[in-house]
Amino acid sequence: MSADRARDAYAGEWLALVATLPVDDIPARMRALRAIEALGAGILREGVYLLPARQAHREAFLRLADDIERSGGAAHVLAARTLDTAEAVELAALFDRSPRYADLVKTVESLRVGYGVADPAAIAGVLAKQRRDLKAIVDLDFFDSPLRHEAERVLARAEAIVKRLVESDAPARAAGAGRHPEFRRRTWATRGPATPDRIASAWLVRRFIDPGAEFVVLGPKERPAPNALGFAFPGAAFAKQDGSGAFDALLVHFDLAGDAGLAKLAQLVRALEGGTGAHPDAARVDTLLKNARRRSRSDAAALAQGEQTFAALYETYSGKPDG
Repeated sequence: MSADRARDAYAGEWLALVATLPVDDIPARMRALRAIEALGAGILREGVYLLPARQAHREAFLRLADDIERSGGAAHVLAARTLDTAEAVELAALFDRSPRYADLVKTVESLRVGYGVADPAAIAGVLAKQRRDLKAIVDLDFFDSPLRHEAERVLARAEAIVKRLVESDAPARAAGAGRHPEFRRRTWATRGPATPDRIASAWLVRRFIDPGAEFVVLGPKERPAPNALGFAFPGAAFAKQDGSGAFDALLVHFDLAGDAGLAKLAQLVRALEGGTGAHPDAARVDTLLKNARRRSRSDAAALAQGEQTFAALYETYSGKPDG
């Protein structure tokens, strides 16, 4: 931490939430812990949580304290000052976001191997997720980590490169997506985990139907937004039916079943999902997708990484570049 930021931390007040969380009401306990995490609070010890003294933090801690007490726990919000600069530095270190910035930079730079090879729209989707993640980190970066600027620079550079790749790929994509303009720039929702049918469907949507698609992975009980297009889960607009998955449903609905490369992909997806018929590439692709899931921190990230696999497969099966 720099001397300037240390002086700022030393000069300011801190807010402490001292809480005994509900023991018997597990949902209330988990709700409180998630709220503490979402605020970016530092943990001094169990039951003592710290934030820099700001009005928004004060209001959030007070609301949380009320919720804890209504749930049968006990909570107090206290104001305090550090006694010296060394203590200020020690407390401010609780809010060091450098590791999260470093992870984001590593993820963005790992995408470089796909430039000019993988589907640029799929890479753009991963970068959009990283842009959202960066905002979430910045919102909790109370002491302005130096790595913030490095992360912003690396992400902006990657976005500029991929934007050029997407624009060069646009004519081919527009030819397919233009047939269904009402499905462009929509939110598409599915559920976890990132199964082969869900990954393949996401790639198909972005590649042939809606290049500007935004994908949302819903929680187990979460309902999609009213304007979202659901796929690959019961009750979705494009779902499994008569042994065929969402990938097949999308092919039929958007008149894509005549594409020879997509037809071969559909056979592969059915085999991966345990349907009828084997496929010589099933074991290899299953391993690739499992590795993508293992490397990913979320179902949404696994979905985006898996799209690159199907982009490469389409190029192989169709005998033409994926674009």
